[in-house]
Amino acid sequence: MKNQYNLSSKLRSRITIQKSYEIIDDSGGTTANWVDVIKVFAYVLPLEIPLSAEHIYTNQIITSNYYKFIMRYIPGITCKMRVVYKERFFNIQNVINELEENKILKIIAKE
Repeated sequence: MKNQYNLSSKLRSRITIQKSYEIIDDSGGTTANWVDVIKVFAYVLPLEIPLSAEHIYTNQIITSNYYKFIMRYIPGITCKMRVVYKERFFNIQNVINELEENKILKIIAKE
């Protein structure tokens, strides 16, 4: 129980989970739109990723920023969704149901 109280005090950052859906336009093409699924409070941590997360293209290093979002368990969150935090967008890379207890959800996402 102690860990649950510690987590509750850290859930201070408001995030939105969004889901993509496609709309068919008048010319028959598709456009991806994002719709809010749920807004929750989470604990947000930037992750330090080793050099393997840096991509080198034409002599330029492009670094991706990874974050961990920890929140109370919510069913149905998938890697096809994204997190919106402080007007920034994070593509979900991994969703972890900690200890498979349906209590704590950890999301690893890339900005």
